Amino acid sequence: MAVTPGLKTKNTNDGISSTRPRHYTEYNLFFQLEREYILQKIFQVKPQVNHADDIFDPTKPSYSGPPLPKRYDDLILKKDWYIPGNKKRRKHKKSHVSPPTDVISKTVPKITPSKFFIPNKGQDIVC
Repeated sequence: MAVTPGLKTKNTNDGISSTRPRHYTEYNLFFQLEREYILQKIFQVKPQVNHADDIFDPTKPSYSGPPLPKRYDDLILKKDWYIPGNKKRRKHKKSHVSPPTDVISKTVPKITPSKFFIPNKGQDIVC
């Protein structure tokens, strides 16, 4: 049985079965947005987007998550930034453009992520 990349797998008695990837938690989404905010606003790193169609637009009907906070309105995000398991695996090479993760994590303000993402009861953050 072929396993789709990006999906978690479970070992069962009859072999390997694929399952859907888990939804991102509120903190995962908060940290992704804060990372992009720090990169784009503080470190002035330009995002790598090939086409205008690849840019995230929260007004499109395909996005069913909560509205983004005003702080992140002018960020340029990839259209699938909030979908788990949709990222390509990166090659093992060091990036010289972005700062190390520990610098970013120290720069992230100590704000409770639930203040930013409060979905309606029963509503998933991801499509």
